[in-house]
Amino acid sequence: MVEYNILAIIPARAGSKGLPGKNLIDLGGKPLIAWTIEAVQNSSYDLDMCFTTEDEEIARVAGDYGAYVPFIRPKELAQDNTSSLAVLLHALFEMEDIRGKRYDYVLYLQPTSPFRNANLIDKAISTIISNQGVVSVGGVSYAGDAHPYWCLYPDERGFLNYYMDLDGPRPMRRQELPPAYHFNGSMYITHRFYYDTARDPFPVFGFPFIGIPMDSFESINIDTQSDIDLARAMLYIRSTAMQS
Repeated sequence: MVEYNILAIIPARAGSKGLPGKNLIDLGGKPLIAWTIEAVQNSSYDLDMCFTTEDEEIARVAGDYGAYVPFIRPKELAQDNTSSLAVLLHALFEMEDIRGKRYDYVLYLQPTSPFRNANLIDKAISTIISNQGVVSVGGVSYAGDAHPYWCLYPDERGFLNYYMDLDGPRPMRRQELPPAYHFNGSMYITHRFYYDTARDPFPVFGFPFIGIPMDSFESINIDTQSDIDLARAMLYIRSTAMQS
């Protein structure tokens, strides 16, 4: 069995306008960042972890949950306009220098997606390893009512028009729609060679791309108070269902 060098990067900064302090906010009896740290620890693959933050308190809590925090990220890489790619590249280059090796794959995991678990991480890893020609694999969610066939835009008069023109009749029932997904930002795993040339404004992932479909629970992203309320409610419902 071939062994691969895989780096799992978990970025978490202190600043958040939508939900101040969100990375340390309690969810199910533990801070938000702990969910992703534990998902990496529970992977069936041997992953190197790099937890990157500019905040000493977040770093301490991450360390308490077993994360490897090799450095405190420079403040200039923790601004509102700092790109995810810039954060990833800094962590990747630092870790390759620390470990003295070049990674085969880079796994980027946003801690604001707490219900993206180890099984999903393993599925993404096995998918990229087993598919020649693919550059990245990542989490995607079903478009649902935001399907591109149904999306609208206002013209100069304010009248709404469909974004997409279709050759035939427009499906009006969800069951008739072709599959459509959107990136949910929960995880991306990418071949290391992509980062030899990728610089802003490139994304953290490349194409060809394979998506790992995730359900509505797995896709929850914590950005606002409503998001954390929903996540807590979903956890309560699930725990209650398991006890009954």
